[in-house]
Amino acid sequence: MAAARKKKAGAKRRATPRRTKQPLPAWLWLIAGVILGVGLAVAMVKMGLAPNMPEELTASPDQVSPPPSEEIAAEPQQTPEENKPRYDFYTLLPEMDVVVPEEEIAARRENRERLAEQRGAYLLQVGSFQSSADADELKARLTLLGLVPEIQTVTVNDTMWHRVRLGPFESVRDLEVAKHRVEAEGLHPMVLRER
Repeated sequence: MAAARKKKAGAKRRATPRRTKQPLPAWLWLIAGVILGVGLAVAMVKMGLAPNMPEELTASPDQVSPPPSEEIAAEPQQTPEENKPRYDFYTLLPEMDVVVPEEEIAARRENRERLAEQRGAYLLQVGSFQSSADADELKARLTLLGLVPEIQTVTVNDTMWHRVRLGPFESVRDLEVAKHRVEAEGLHPMVLRER
């Protein structure tokens, strides 16, 4: 009896393996897509949803009548030069030239020279704290932004303050970049001129 049970258990184990579904071949999907597309196009034409075709394209060649010979003779023959497109910007651009006065050029040059002299004259003060721990915390936060802050300790009216500053900056552009990065963190920096 035990041998019969073992035989039945062995038979159960040797059951036929499950068949896995094979995916449909790509060419079958292609044909199904083409048939579906043609079917949709026919349905749209029958329901009147398709755009109207010009009569010249829908008429058979024997239904199209040639234009009368008088119309052909009446059309003037165009030379190849007349067939070329005409571009107006060739004539408009020279008329739109703007002459910049010498005074304006000189003023711009002086302004650039003045800005060059002011390079490195800006600081950004991000915060001022009585607690050095708060100043260190802000310094660490700014360092994580990729900035290089410094803490300046000063005494004002017998009270010690710890100022967190960035800079000096070489140009106004560098100052603006740093200011926008600090403002993106919800801080309100103050621009100072270095003495």
